Amino acid sequence: MYIRGKPSILHRVAFELRYRYGFTYLDRCGKTINAIMKISPEWMPKSDQVSPQNAPMVSTVNQCVFNFSYQKLDLAIDQPANNEISQAEIDRFCEQVGSVSSVVVEQLGLKEFPRIGFRSWHLFPCKDREEAERWLGTIGLFSVPGQVASSFEGEIESVGAAIVIAGLDRNYRIGLNGVERAAMLDLGSEILAVRASGLSKDQDKVFKRQNRQPGRLFGQPQFAAMIDIDCYQNDPDSIEPEDFVRTSLQESRRRIEAATTNKGE
Repeated sequence: MYIRGKPSILHRVAFELRYRYGFTYLDRCGKTINAIMKISPEWMPKSDQVSPQNAPMVSTVNQCVFNFSYQKLDLAIDQPANNEISQAEIDRFCEQVGSVSSVVVEQLGLKEFPRIGFRSWHLFPCKDREEAERWLGTIGLFSVPGQVASSFEGEIESVGAAIVIAGLDRNYRIGLNGVERAAMLDLGSEILAVRASGLSKDQDKVFKRQNRQPGRLFGQPQFAAMIDIDCYQNDPDSIEPEDFVRTSLQESRRRIEAATTNKGE
C-alpha cells in the first residue's frame, strides 16, 4: 500500500480457524503431526517438548509457525529482519494455510467452524511516535474533535482508533496507532530486542556506535504508524482457507487505499 506519501511495510500476517467439537485432538495430535510432515516435509516440531497440550511446528522454508489445539489452529509469519514480507512469501503462506488446514480438518473430523480470520499488520515509517500519530490523523479514517482535549484542560498525548465494519462477505476490524519497533542486537548466542526510547543517553551513544558496525544489528530502531487489519467471518457456511487469506489481503489493501484517497488534502 502507498498512502499519503508513505509506502507500507507488511510486518506480520496470521491466519486462524476456530472449530467446534475438536476434542479428537487429544487422541490424534501425534497422528496429525505425522500426516503434516509426510505431506509437507518442510514442517518440524518447534521444540523437543511435544505433548498433547503443546505441539507447535515450524517451517524450515520460511519460519512460519503453526499451532493447533482442540479449539483452533493458527499460522503466522513475521517480517524478516532486513526486509519485508514479499509477495512470494505471501503466496507460500497461502499454500501452507491451505495444506495444513486440510490435514487438521480431516484428521480431527471437523465440521463446524465458528470463525475464520486473517490478520495483517502494515507499518508506515515515521521519524517519531508523534509524527506517526499526526500522520494517522491526516489519512481520513478517524478524527478527534478539539473539544476533547479542552474539556479535560489538557493536550492529547497519544491517539489510536479501532473501527469494526460489517462487510458484505466478511467483517473488518481496523486498528490504527503509533508504534516503536525494536532493533535486533546480535549477541552471538542470542538476539536482543532493543527499544531506543528505553535507553539512557549514555546507552544510546553506545548503541549508535554499535549500529555502525556491520553484521551486529538487524534492522534499525524505527517509529511507525501501524494499520492492523483483521478480516473475519463468523459461522461461515463453508471454508476455503487459502482463498480466504488471498482475498482478505487483496480486499483489505484495496479498501484502505480507497478510503484514504484524497483524504486530508
